[in-house]
Amino acid sequence: MERGSAKAACRAIVAVAVSFSVAGFLWIPPAHSAETITIKMASYGGPTYPIRIHLENVKEMLEKRSNGRIRVDHYPAESLVKLSKAFDAVIDNVVQIALTSAAYEPKRMGVVAAVANSPWNWDAYKFGEHYREPGGFYDFAAPYFEKNGLRLMSWPNVPHGEVFSSKPIRRLEDFKGKLLRTVSSLKEPLKLLGAEPIFIPTSELFNAIQRGTVDGGTLAISSISSEKYYEVAPYIQLANLYTGSLPVIMNLKFFSSLPPDLKKLVLDTFVEADKQYYERIRRDTTEVIDKLKSMKPKVEVYEVPAEEVARWQAALRPFYNEMAKTWGDEWARFEKIREKLK
Repeated sequence: MERGSAKAACRAIVAVAVSFSVAGFLWIPPAHSAETITIKMASYGGPTYPIRIHLENVKEMLEKRSNGRIRVDHYPAESLVKLSKAFDAVIDNVVQIALTSAAYEPKRMGVVAAVANSPWNWDAYKFGEHYREPGGFYDFAAPYFEKNGLRLMSWPNVPHGEVFSSKPIRRLEDFKGKLLRTVSSLKEPLKLLGAEPIFIPTSELFNAIQRGTVDGGTLAISSISSEKYYEVAPYIQLANLYTGSLPVIMNLKFFSSLPPDLKKLVLDTFVEADKQYYERIRRDTTEVIDKLKSMKPKVEVYEVPAEEVARWQAALRPFYNEMAKTWGDEWARFEKIREKLK
């Protein structure tokens, strides 16, 4: 081989070697897909309970929108965590998301617990439309959760918390002496109306009414229907007495640890699921009321006239005065926010 040809061949070999070296230096192995993030979520209620359905929808949306990066293990019907223990279960990261009730936490949640299930607290549907607006109820309530290590994700309401009874309650005077199963937040209001509040598990309520040891109770109209309480307490008074409030919370540290894109995805998902929930609950509640009305004369659904509702509300003035005295400026702030929610 001639000297020139040998040098050319040598240069070619060196060039090829350098090319492979550079390529090897620049080559980056394909990134492995991120590990799936598993979220444990606890909820309450049977298969037809509206907020359980809401959370099942959230689960499906999160898993689909994240393309499998998020997996949600849903534990419904208090199968993992009791509703009364959900607050601490999320704080302790036993579950990362849960349905809870602020009313169970009066010391830690302050005025938010006080207003959550109070009588005539707000209109459920207007609440759904407005509570996320700047300066609205979400901004009012969220800091109370955050100081306990929680992130408020959603505030679904169950409309039409009503009185149902074995005997009709038409006027304020008809409450007198009635033994009504209720929740703690309605204890004093029911006393002011003249009733005697009773605290027993809902699992015992049907039989208690059937035996005559309890005259009725207060529950969301959807529960009155689904649990068939109308069979033993066929008188249902529609006065929109209260709106059941069961906020959805998330462990704040867990939420903060999510990658930025997943944080946004989770927040956006809850906002969208909220819209779907409030559209569905309006439709479903109307259907439940119509169904109960169609069962007349077996079931009597009585729409309390506005002037009679005003009498009931007037009887509760001492309750509202005490709330204003106890919570001061925070109560006044809530009252301003509530103007949009009535």
